[in-house]
Amino acid sequence: GEIWIGGETSSLNFPTYQALQASLRGPLDGFLVRLTSQGSLGYSSYFGGSSQDRIQAVAIDSAGAVYVGGMTDSTDLPTLQAFQTVNRGGQEGFVAKFAPDGRSLLYCSYIGGSSGSAALPEWVSAVAVDASGRAYLAGTTSSVDFPVVGAYQPQHGGGSLDAFLARVSADGRTLEFSTYFGGRAADYGEAVAVDRAGAVYLAGYSASPDLPATQGSQTTLSGLYDGFVAKFDGSNLTFATYLGGASVDGIAAIAIDPSGKLVVAGSTQSWNLPVVNAWQSNLAGSLDGFLARLTSDVPAAPEAISVTPASGSGVSQVFEFLYRDANGWQDMRWTYMLISASLTPTASCYLHYSYRDNTVWLRDDAGASWLGPATLGTATVLENSQCSVNAGASSANGSGTDLTVRLAITFKEAYWGFKYVYMYVADTTGRASGWQQRGTWGAGGNLAPQAISVTPSSGMGTTQTFAFLFRDPNGWQEMRWSYVLIASSLTPSSSCYVHYNLAENSLRLRNDAGTGWLGPVTMGSQATLENSQCAINAAASSVNGANTDMTLRLAITFKPAYAGSKNIYMYVADTGGSSSGWQLKGSWEAGTNAAPEAVSVTPASGSGTSQTFAFLFRDPNGWQQMRWSYVLIAPGLMQENSCYVHYNQAENTLRLRSDAGTSWLGPVAPGAQALLENSQCTINAAASSVSGSGTDMVLQLAISFKAGYRGSKYIYMTVADTAGASSGWQQRGQWTVP
Repeated sequence: GEIWIGGETSSLNFPTYQALQASLRGPLDGFLVRLTSQGSLGYSSYFGGSSQDRIQAVAIDSAGAVYVGGMTDSTDLPTLQAFQTVNRGGQEGFVAKFAPDGRSLLYCSYIGGSSGSAALPEWVSAVAVDASGRAYLAGTTSSVDFPVVGAYQPQHGGGSLDAFLARVSADGRTLEFSTYFGGRAADYGEAVAVDRAGAVYLAGYSASPDLPATQGSQTTLSGLYDGFVAKFDGSNLTFATYLGGASVDGIAAIAIDPSGKLVVAGSTQSWNLPVVNAWQSNLAGSLDGFLARLTSDVPAAPEAISVTPASGSGVSQVFEFLYRDANGWQDMRWTYMLISASLTPTASCYLHYSYRDNTVWLRDDAGASWLGPATLGTATVLENSQCSVNAGASSANGSGTDLTVRLAITFKEAYWGFKYVYMYVADTTGRASGWQQRGTWGAGGNLAPQAISVTPSSGMGTTQTFAFLFRDPNGWQEMRWSYVLIASSLTPSSSCYVHYNLAENSLRLRNDAGTGWLGPVTMGSQATLENSQCAINAAASSVNGANTDMTLRLAITFKPAYAGSKNIYMYVADTGGSSSGWQLKGSWEAGTNAAPEAVSVTPASGSGTSQTFAFLFRDPNGWQQMRWSYVLIAPGLMQENSCYVHYNQAENTLRLRSDAGTSWLGPVAPGAQALLENSQCTINAAASSVSGSGTDMVLQLAISFKAGYRGSKYIYMTVADTAGASSGWQQRGQWTVP
């Protein structure tokens, strides 16, 4: 019976209680408040960075964890376990998850592209959570490079704004699904809901006449803006409908009733909004609210099920396309197939089959008209500059709900390369599957894979996670074996020689003699491969592929005896036996430990009795290699009677030096409801935090100085890494305690 509220505030004296963030950080911060079932304040906290932040959505999962979404201009939100660690465009969306008591942040991430601005912003409007703790986000974006994953609509629709729908993993680390949803005008994502079966509903309003609203109660745009509702099962659009009249209408909220019906609420200026069983039948003012319930028994649309083979490569192939209609296969009117690098009819292999006359058509190069028809089974070939279809070697048959179309396709040499296989079907009433990506194909001969690059391509250190990029023009799944060799020369013995098997998702390490493999271990498992030269941490390693590219990330630690200058070689072979050959792609100074740096403090000068300082530390070997960080605010380099703070990264703990300078007070964790206090200063752990990315770590300390500690102080910093290298004490700022 408790209530969580999200919002925004510019007040310095907003009533905080047991707060994660106790003070206003920017001109406008979000806030998160819990009211008990009796209406008293159970929790209250600011949430934001140094600019403007708004919490615009709140959701709760079954365990009581709290999810918020909104909009931010800040570049310093306290990101944690983020799938996007930086503000890419000025005004971004964000999502964050809090523990049930609100006192600790479980994850926080930006979400957006590079175009966010005051004129064309992007934001998260709504959050919903499923039974697995995955967060679903509805919002709006102006960016053409918004992060899309497994998208129903992978590209911006072309208007000023598109709605978006996204799904975030339960731990916040992964953007599991993300899609644009919009047409050639402005579209806004305002609401989201998820049902017990896992279907997701996106609602908002749109000025686009070309939304894929083919299966709902209203299939065309009626006014300047109409509301819309769209249902997704995974990446598939199940249905979409407009809802509106002749003027301006929009949906702002959506819920699902116990029977599975959708309830939407919004606003309208339309006199002819479609009303049914209405409590209020007429528009009473210039702008009215509206409430509507939509039945969930939308007639089943036909489906584009699959293509066989779903992947592979070759100049010629008989593809088998499977379509399904719950109303019977004869209810399907048009079926389309597109084999292309993108969803476009021009300069592509774009085909249409009509079962009514058993004919196939091929789109011309310009994408303007159809070539054909050719009756299946007859000695006819349709041909454009991209491909040809042999009608004599093609066939189709229908049975029950299923229609199978087999097309014999040959790709022209100029069209060789990686392609997607898309499918589409529409029935006799106009309901359609929408375009669905159902496979990939390497058109043409077996083009050899390539060893592209390693990141970083040079540097030094005992430990490093390297990202190796491999590419196969026929699709990344065609790569069979990938090899990495870090050695003084191209030899397998006494080297750091690693093998990745894509089919098994396994790693192996060559033994010292170079005569056999150690392993295998599964990528991501709690296992280590080790010889006398190096160790591979499988748990901290990963692989991911998309389109033609595969990135292999290996967490490698070099042994002390293997110190020195090494070359980085790469090799990849595909399932057809073609290979890149060994390629020299980088160099590394193994075992040389570059010392970490105490870079800066923000603010670097000023005065006051309280301040949240941001201390920036850097380690060229990665921020996780920093072991201890120290901050000293004192008249000089002294331990006694000073404000001397220690952060231990391995423990994620803070300590404060005692007055005598002989021992440490604490430890406490950043973010915990605890204070560290001596006679000089107090550290508020709840308002302190730490974040890391790449080589950099930022330690934010909320410090209050005691009245007896007045005067001018220096701000010193030092940091030491896991190997013992240190920056030494560096004076990085000055502060006056009034």
